[in-house]
Amino acid sequence: MEHILAWLGVFLFLGIVVSSVQTALVIINRESCGDLSPLPFMALYINSSIGTVYATMVKDHLLLIANSFGVVFGTFCVMAYHKYSDPPIDSIKFYTIPTLFTSSAFCIAVFSNWDNKEDIVGWMMVLCALILCGAPLSTLRIVFRDKSTITMPFSTSLLTFLNAICWTSYGIIDAKNVMITLANLVGSVLGALQMILFINFGVAPGTWNWNFNTLTDMNNISSIFKKLRGGFNVNSNGHSNSALSLSSSSPSLSGMGLAGTQSQGSGSIALVMPLSDNRGDYGAVQTEQ
Repeated sequence: MEHILAWLGVFLFLGIVVSSVQTALVIINRESCGDLSPLPFMALYINSSIGTVYATMVKDHLLLIANSFGVVFGTFCVMAYHKYSDPPIDSIKFYTIPTLFTSSAFCIAVFSNWDNKEDIVGWMMVLCALILCGAPLSTLRIVFRDKSTITMPFSTSLLTFLNAICWTSYGIIDAKNVMITLANLVGSVLGALQMILFINFGVAPGTWNWNFNTLTDMNNISSIFKKLRGGFNVNSNGHSNSALSLSSSSPSLSGMGLAGTQSQGSGSIALVMPLSDNRGDYGAVQTEQ
């Protein structure tokens, strides 16, 4: 029973990763991040990296498997955001925070002689889990203002909630690990808050379904690798030369709480607005050849 819960948690976490990858693929197809915030991508990468270090320290193979996938695909999402950010983000500034977090956890695990080093890395994991699981709630003000959950991705919120419950149960029943339990208990509470919002305001159209064609279309995948390898042309207005077409079947760009607005002149990001029109999400974005 214990291992069933853990493996179920692994697959649910992979669902969260897939949701992030879909958003990254849309960014690559659009060749622009628009007003999306890098915070959820960063949170996924940092949380998974520290989780990998912690899993290695406590020799938890199932936790290691789940977080290893998060590291690989979280890196992909972060790099995609950095490549297509507009205006361009300085590489040193962009990668400083994730590098500091992950290198700190690694150095504590490998080089320190502290008796409580597992607890320190564990608390770092709890903090990152708080940011990762709470990302969809970053649009909370808009949800209450518009009485709509259009800015919240239902599939991601549901997977986050179920994933946290599974890993909390695993931490209590099988691993008997306080940090695993606490990190995911935080996620369970935040996930429950999101479910309450969906019960109260309903599930907005376009926020619950995935478009697996985005992930399995070989022509689309080939185009994505060409863009990542060779870059893209920019016209005199600073926009991509590629023509964009929108469909109603794709994942919402407000997935994982990525929606945001950038205040003019200040350069600050406020995670409150969806990157969508009043009717819902933009849908999949295909680049015409």
